[in-house]
Order: sequence, then C-alpha cells, then structure tokens
Amino acid sequence: MRRETAGKKYISGISVLTVLGIFAICVLIVILTGAKIYKDVYERDSRSFEQLTAVRYITTKVRQAPDSDGIFSVSLEGTDALAMKEFIDGEEYCTLIYCREGWLCEYFGIIEGDDFSQLKDSGERVVRTSEFHPEIDRGMLTVKLAFERDGENPEETVFNIYLRGSGEDDI
Repeated sequence: MRRETAGKKYISGISVLTVLGIFAICVLIVILTGAKIYKDVYERDSRSFEQLTAVRYITTKVRQAPDSDGIFSVSLEGTDALAMKEFIDGEEYCTLIYCREGWLCEYFGIIEGDDFSQLKDSGERVVRTSEFHPEIDRGMLTVKLAFERDGENPEETVFNIYLRGSGEDDI
C-alpha cells in the first residue's frame, strides 16, 4: 500500500513540474513576441518621426520667409540647397538648407555676394536624411527627401509647397 502512495506522489510531482514548465514556456513566448512587436513599432515610429520632422521643418522655414522672391535653389559644390534671403536691420541674411553627411543642415547668417560654397560645412544638423533636392517651378517648391535605413533602399518623400506671393498665375 505504501508503494502505491509513493508512486502517486511521484507522478503528482512530475505533473506539477510539467504544468509549470509549460507555463514558463508560454510566458517566455509572450514576452519575446511582445518585445519584437515593440521593436517594430519603435522603428516605424522613428522613421515616421524623421520624415515628418524634416517635412514640417522645411515647410515652416519656407512659410516664415518674408517674401517668396527671396527663395531660390542653389548648388553648393554639387550639393543642392534651398536659399532664403531676408533683410534684418538693413543687413541681408540668408538661410541655407542642404544635406551634408547624412544630415539635413541649416546655415543662417550674413553672406557676402552670391558665393554660398564656403558655407557648406558651416550649418547645424537638423534631422537625418540622405538626400535633399529642392526645385522651384512656377511658384511651386518641390522637395525630394530620401531616408536610408541600415543599408536598406532609401525611402523617398516628395512634397510640394506653394510659394505665396510668387506672382505666378499659371500653376
């Protein structure tokens, strides 16, 4: 009779350990799945944030320009840039937006003449982007941005901004 009781306790102990083991495996699977989902959401949100920040930044800078006649595209030694001139206290200032070393950069300051090339390395980094190509045609600014993701193909964003007061009637 004693042997039967010992056998039942042994089987009872194994079944409890089996249930606990299955429970631990299920918990581990749920945690790992949740971590992967969290990582994917984080990466998607980071990409979205960078794109949205770049688009809103450029749009805000263009909208802040006092007049669209001072907005034009230039080339800084082969790098496309957007230039916005304005007068502050009788001095002519220029804001340049361009891409350098994987970053969208901004330079703001006084520029002597029209030689922008010496300023290419002077700007402040704003947001990561691998390409920036502004183009103005008949009062419409078209901006093409590209964002690289860890060796993947660049993700492109193209948007348009109508330049207010451009004097162009046939858009």
